Amino acid sequence: MINLWYGNEQRVGPLGEAQGDFNLLGDVEAPSFLKSLTCSINGFFPEWHLQVGGKPHGYGDGRRLARTGHFNADIPLDVLRPGENVTTLTATYNEGDPFILTAYVQRESGTCFLPTVIDWSRTAFVQDVGHCVDGNWGIQDGGLRTLHPIAVATGSGF
Repeated sequence: MINLWYGNEQRVGPLGEAQGDFNLLGDVEAPSFLKSLTCSINGFFPEWHLQVGGKPHGYGDGRRLARTGHFNADIPLDVLRPGENVTTLTATYNEGDPFILTAYVQRESGTCFLPTVIDWSRTAFVQDVGHCVDGNWGIQDGGLRTLHPIAVATGSGF
């Protein structure tokens, strides 16, 4: 199973373009049995393989993926057409049929005026006021918090 942290319908660009990629973030179940995770856009952009976190002791990749099973699909903005884009994620496991998830990414154009102050206690959804590029974030206790903190390891093995 594939889980998208910010839902199967997402928007990019309503506050402008802060970077050249859109990040589709999530995790897969049973990552130790995963052979591959791929992504394609609108059936036109060639399918590509995604890195899935899988370091020892449940750590992701030591860089952008905090835990085993996490992924970050960096989708170049120039492959997203204005309006709706159909994004297909396919998880292929060692046994059984592939699991396919379809997500819809709405490409919009907008602007964000600076400086901007965000009142997290009045914000319902993180992606309404910004774009998460790494990790699973949520609004808790009136502030923005990571929902998957990286644990600090002791000893060797890294």
